[in-house]
Amino acid sequence: MLYEHDIAALTRDHGEVDCAPPADFTAAVAPAPRMGEGSSFGLPGWIWVLLFGAYATFFGALALATAHDGSTVFAIVVSVLYTMMFFGTAAVLQGLGKRGRQGFERGDAVLETCTGPMGTASVAAQVLTVPVLFALFAIALVVMRASIGF
Repeated sequence: MLYEHDIAALTRDHGEVDCAPPADFTAAVAPAPRMGEGSSFGLPGWIWVLLFGAYATFFGALALATAHDGSTVFAIVVSVLYTMMFFGTAAVLQGLGKRGRQGFERGDAVLETCTGPMGTASVAAQVLTVPVLFALFAIALVVMRASIGF
């Protein structure tokens, strides 16, 4: 519903609006220097080792429990290759910008996130929960498979 002042604003002729910046504006503003991304993945090495170990345990136990035909082996191999690409890409990207280890990676600072600072224990819990549960799931599959006989 339009009120009287809205109708007047819509119907009044405001003339030509010039949206171009003044001629001297572009000369006065120098372009900002370009820099690459300065942050790293920010995780200490021991978290990466545990993450890799959890996925290795998951795939090893999954292969032991289920890889008894060609299609299952193929699916596990493809999954392992994708996981290797994940870790390989992270390693390559980490090595590109050698800026040294940051505070959280050294263990002498908190990790700053959008929702506030996080300590090492809470970061490790958030990063490692799903991979560790995957590993425990695969180990449970091996135990169940062994209990009914291979």
